[in-house]
Amino acid sequence: MIPFRRSIVAPLVLSVVLSSVAGILTGAAAAAERLRVRLDWLPTSNHLAFHLATEKGWFTSRGLDVQIEDGSGSGVTVQAVGGGRVDIGQASLAVMTTARDKGLPLKSVAGILRRGDLGIVVPEGSGLKSPKDFEGKRVIYTPGSVEAPFLAPFFKGSLDKVNLIGVDAAAKAPTYLSGRGDAFITLVPSYIPLFKSQRPSEYILFSDFGLPMPSLGLFVTEETLRTRREAVCAFVDAVLQGWRYILDGHEGEGVDALIKQRPQAGLPSRAILLAMVEAYRPFYDTPATKGRPLGWQAEEDWAQALKVMGDAGVVRKGLRPADFYTNECIRAR
Repeated sequence: MIPFRRSIVAPLVLSVVLSSVAGILTGAAAAAERLRVRLDWLPTSNHLAFHLATEKGWFTSRGLDVQIEDGSGSGVTVQAVGGGRVDIGQASLAVMTTARDKGLPLKSVAGILRRGDLGIVVPEGSGLKSPKDFEGKRVIYTPGSVEAPFLAPFFKGSLDKVNLIGVDAAAKAPTYLSGRGDAFITLVPSYIPLFKSQRPSEYILFSDFGLPMPSLGLFVTEETLRTRREAVCAFVDAVLQGWRYILDGHEGEGVDALIKQRPQAGLPSRAILLAMVEAYRPFYDTPATKGRPLGWQAEEDWAQALKVMGDAGVVRKGLRPADFYTNECIRAR
């Protein structure tokens, strides 16, 4: 009788255990909070942390189900977040700032590239070193883009002597590489390794001439931050973990994750992507953020940016820095 009882009881116990485990796993999966995330542009080196965090499971380990969308410009991403079509965006915080001033209730939750990377790409050895040097030169830019309002402040009264060539954003680099321009205005670091074999170049930063502006960062609506704060902060933490890991000598893993997850994106070579990461290393900090955790934003930097943008007529003057950012999702390290 004993063997008979065991033959019945053992399977029943096993069935109960397996059912319990399945229930736990199903409950855990159901509890994963979904976040829709839109990036600023097509896949590039500035997106490595998102793909690495996906590859390493750093989103799922925080109870998140993250859907990452490639972008088509900071303006589109800002509108997508502000309109509720996605939950979180990475884009130019300068663009986010103008949108907030116009009524979209957006707020930055992490500054990734905290030093402004807007500038002018010029050929190596061109002698173009300061705004005055561009008089009579053909400078390619995109009308209506983030750089347009800052042309007059940058060229300081000599804008009418610069031969501006307006093209779509996607046409700037090809126009420059074809030799139809002497320089072009863009977010500059990525282009230096990209152009090395075609038209060796260097750059001049707007921030070096009194025009500091925030670059890429993560932002949400105030409503999302209020109602889904735990999920937003968990996402920020995972992305920052990705960047710290990458910048701590694991650049190759980040690049490999991007290549694996975006195989049809027409990416540059692995070597160029690695060179892009290196080109951006000086842009993760400003003097005001030195010694602070990655992602932390300084009131001093925001105050300077708002003054520059106010003086250029991009936003109203007298805006409060605290309305545009928060450090509540940044953990001390």
